[in-house]
Amino acid sequence: MPRGDRYKLVIELPEEVELDKINAKYRNGVLEIRIMKKMERKKKILIQ
Repeated sequence: MPRGDRYKLVIELPEEVELDKINAKYRNGVLEIRIMKKMERKKKILIQ
């Protein structure tokens, strides 16, 4: 498939998610999406 083709994928989430909790990376042809939970977010803030 040529580069530049675009797909849209909709993922339903069980609750509302804030944009600053979403981390997305495109690595080796795979789109990785991570959504931090509240506790993980608190740990990240405390560590930084």
